[in-house]
Amino acid sequence: MDIGKDPITGKRLRKSVGGFKTKKECENALQQLLLDIQNFNTTGGIDERFSSIVQNSSL
Repeated sequence: MDIGKDPITGKRLRKSVGGFKTKKECENALQQLLLDIQNFNTTGGIDERFSSIVQNSSL
């Protein structure tokens, strides 16, 4: 998923994950990421991994 541009380098930022046990888990993680981006207008920090966003969310 394309999540915007790095404000420092101007390069495109992307998130990619896999290994969900079910389709529903994947859909929930995607929805949470979209909400985080929309609500906070941020990627959660360039170094933060998508898995930590998913683990910290209340799915």
